[in-house]
Amino acid sequence: MTTLWRLTALGPAAPLKRADAVLNAMDEAPALSWSLFEDGGPETWRLDALFADQIDTGAFLALVGLSETEAEISFMPLPEEDWVRLSLAGLPAVKAGRFVVFGEHARPELEADEIGIEIEAGPAFGTGHHGTTKGCLIACDRLEREGLAPARILDLGCGTGRDVFLLAQLVGETGEVVGVDMTDNQLAVALEHEAWHAERFGYAKPNTRFLKGYIEALDQLDLEPGSFDLIISNCVINLSTDKPAVFAGVRHLLKPGGVMHFADVYAERAVPEDLRTDPVLYGECLAGALAWSDFLAIAEDTGFDAPELVDHRPLAISDDALIEKLDGLKFVSATVELRPAPANDAPRQETGDPFTLPSPHAPSSGSCCG
Repeated sequence: MTTLWRLTALGPAAPLKRADAVLNAMDEAPALSWSLFEDGGPETWRLDALFADQIDTGAFLALVGLSETEAEISFMPLPEEDWVRLSLAGLPAVKAGRFVVFGEHARPELEADEIGIEIEAGPAFGTGHHGTTKGCLIACDRLEREGLAPARILDLGCGTGRDVFLLAQLVGETGEVVGVDMTDNQLAVALEHEAWHAERFGYAKPNTRFLKGYIEALDQLDLEPGSFDLIISNCVINLSTDKPAVFAGVRHLLKPGGVMHFADVYAERAVPEDLRTDPVLYGECLAGALAWSDFLAIAEDTGFDAPELVDHRPLAISDDALIEKLDGLKFVSATVELRPAPANDAPRQETGDPFTLPSPHAPSSGSCCG
């Protein structure tokens, strides 16, 4: 078994997030993989990077702009373990409404009314443990109970295809799930595993498609207007520079009874212009956050009924530098559903305000959705 080496950096959020951003921006990063997460609380973060061989740690730290005065650094070989087995052991089956998402290692006994969706954690990182994935399945369950069984689904910002493959089993062999992303590397991973999932699901051919494109220009892609039952996205619209174009494109693609189910970050008031180009705030999904009132206006202007607030969580900003920049500006992560406005002049329903309604969740110190 090949020995892997792990570099660990423990320290405050700002320098570690900066190093993570540098790695993400590289076409060919020196590490096999890396991850960034809180380590015991919002004050301490941990960056882990895996390597196939020993490296010059000083050169690596200089490359990512991280100093040993900013973080506690360690570099050591990992013990020879079956890491895939150990990782899978920590991923039990996930229940979302009537749907149960599981891997081969945790195949459960299903109840009579439950629908099993088997997907492996390795290919395209699909596990069902992501909060928005679970929320999307709950939405699908509710829509099906209401008489809408989604047959065609579109995922905006699909990345490596996690949700696309999961939903491909939901819609069945005769349905279709389309993923749109602008990143070649992400789409390459999705396409690499497309045939694998079709075979695993017992389909004669894949019922998935992946398109390279921008969510602001959906009309330029091979997508039939008025053909989608459900359109989903997770924390990508706030990164768009033309949000009205995104919602107009979605409205154009939805069936009359279709639904857009998505999670994103919103601001209590408009983010000041000088902060919209701040690279740190952009990477935190804060710079591009819409004010909730602006979102309501855009939704109405692009032909949607009043949004339904499905879930929301206040975001706790713990980094001192960000707190100073934001000057008291508050943010929430909210999951919302949009439906096309009725053809008649029926009054729009009132929607909840995530900044005034109590949330069932404790504030999250992470800034992106899920």
